Amino acid sequence: MLDPHSLPIQPVHAIAVGDGHPVDLLVGSTSDEANLYLAPTGALRGVAEADIDALARRFHLSPTQLAAAYRRDPADGLPEILSRATTDALFGAATRHLRDAHAAYGRGKTYSYEFTWRSNAFDGTLGACHCLDLPWIFGTTDLPAISGPHALLGAHRPDPWRAQRIHQAWLGFIRDGDPAGQNTAQRHRIAPPSRETAGCRRNGIRVGVPALA
Repeated sequence: MLDPHSLPIQPVHAIAVGDGHPVDLLVGSTSDEANLYLAPTGALRGVAEADIDALARRFHLSPTQLAAAYRRDPADGLPEILSRATTDALFGAATRHLRDAHAAYGRGKTYSYEFTWRSNAFDGTLGACHCLDLPWIFGTTDLPAISGPHALLGAHRPDPWRAQRIHQAWLGFIRDGDPAGQNTAQRHRIAPPSRETAGCRRNGIRVGVPALA
């Protein structure tokens, strides 16, 4: 919520003009953020072409081109397209803009991640939803309350070794400013101009996604 005292402008705009650049940044999102709101409510069932077009009109000045871009992947059905477009509109695009604005100044270190481990909850539709990365970040993937067919992690538990790696990456960033450990942060910094890393949407967890030169 913007207000004239504590948050007078959008954070990404403040970062773009130089505020906060001496501070290191670790920022990211999950691949299917919107599914936390779409899957449990049944909104992913019965998706029509008109739903995609309506979403594009809501979030973009060129809705026809935007909808066409999301339809290019033949592997995606209408539910996947709706999820991806909503995820980008509400979470992904803003995360990338913040990352790139911070990296453009180069004073503080910039790290970014995309979390792609998929929960099989709600008959496999929950996916890598909003907040799914939090149990990994805080090291709480073994909590019984978040496991089950209608719980955050679904019916199968994450690999403990991989969960520990994610947890240690965050601890490393908090403690040393280095999510990779052993002072290897330079390998994982985002360097402007940054571009998206292909092939990381569905196939694992990527911490410190590097920019492609």
